[in-house]
Amino acid sequence: MLNTAVCQVRTLAHGNLIWVLIALFVASVATRAVFLVTVSGPDRPLEGDEGAYHEMGAAFARGEWMSTSERPPFPGYQLMWVYMFTGPDPAAGRWATVLYSSLGAPLLFLTVRMLFRRRSEIALLAAGAWVIYPPSIWYASWLFTETASALLVVGSLGAFLWAATTKSVWPVLLTGALWAFLALTRSTFLLLPVALLVGQLAVSRFGPIEWSWSSRRWALGFVAFAVVMTPWTVHNFREHGVFMPHSTQGGTLLMHSNGTLSNPAIQAGGYYKNPDLMGHPSLVGKSEVEQDGIRRRLALEEIKTNWRLLPRPILNRAKNFWTTRPDPYDSTWTTNDWVMLIIWWPVLVFFLTSSFARSWRESWPVTTIILYAFLLTLPFWGTPRFRFPVDALIVTAAAVGFVGFLGSVSSAVDRWRRAGSSGWFERFVKSASKSATGHGREPRPLEGKS
Repeated sequence: MLNTAVCQVRTLAHGNLIWVLIALFVASVATRAVFLVTVSGPDRPLEGDEGAYHEMGAAFARGEWMSTSERPPFPGYQLMWVYMFTGPDPAAGRWATVLYSSLGAPLLFLTVRMLFRRRSEIALLAAGAWVIYPPSIWYASWLFTETASALLVVGSLGAFLWAATTKSVWPVLLTGALWAFLALTRSTFLLLPVALLVGQLAVSRFGPIEWSWSSRRWALGFVAFAVVMTPWTVHNFREHGVFMPHSTQGGTLLMHSNGTLSNPAIQAGGYYKNPDLMGHPSLVGKSEVEQDGIRRRLALEEIKTNWRLLPRPILNRAKNFWTTRPDPYDSTWTTNDWVMLIIWWPVLVFFLTSSFARSWRESWPVTTIILYAFLLTLPFWGTPRFRFPVDALIVTAAAVGFVGFLGSVSSAVDRWRRAGSSGWFERFVKSASKSATGHGREPRPLEGKS
């Protein structure tokens, strides 16, 4: 029965690919639009990081180039194209984010379908889950970097796989450009291309692998990456006189996460804005880049002095990266915690028990990206927000585990049916009788003919 259903899904998705993509997009728009209108509200005041990205987009729309490098520029570019037509309206930016987010499910379907050689049942399950995945719906209503990061992670993975299956150089150049856009959205992904190259070299030492790039393709990919990164890097050099292809928040985040290791919040895996460090005398009169370097130095000095206090925060950062709780630092248990507990635990179980990790020759690009995102969290405070850009890949691995689980259940049911319920009952009674009289072995679980 399960095999029949799988074949029907494959036939449906293969023969109606365009309609499947449209359906995934429309369903994504519907769920995110309903949430934006009925829950979060498109016209609510700007909150948290929204203000900075909104101002960046408005400045770009006016033709002004920002004089600061505190935040990467790509989110501002996204909003610029919207504000050029609507004016600096946060509601318009949020509706545009809903549309960006809705591209995620169709793109995930195409990427997973390529990854698993047109196994459309896994692709459809993963993409369908992403349509209704609560964090994806929630972030779609905010002017944050999470939506763009998640979209670019999936898009760059799909382009990487595509480039590995064709002789054309255009997918290679596209991959390099998407890597750069991802780094320009979140600076922590700046070294992702290097991580993938190292991953390919390491895995290939154990034999032939899928999705391998030649040295020439890697060179072209890095060239495309460098070309797209050039305007931002030149801007930083002109503003600050240093080569800096990233933002100037790294030192600040490192100081907040490690500058006072004895603080309970940092020990719990979070951060603490120590007023003494924030107003440190060495910061007075320094430039933006110099302040970032000083804050990084203060953090490293604290780590060097109190290194014995560091293991616990690192463990808690790792735990908070994988936690079910949307906000692991909230002392109260909320409805959101219950929702994500019900959703995330099965995802983790199927992810960890699936054949995905064992088939590393085929899945190594996905595993490398997930591992990269996890390891880059450990120097800083831990939160599921830092995990979200790779959540779609984790959900994909969980879909593999779920389909494998259904296959195991289906095989067990088929064996039981072939054995016949009456024959099984007679064997069970006979075995139980021998056990009761002290002869033979203990009763065994259900057996069937293979």
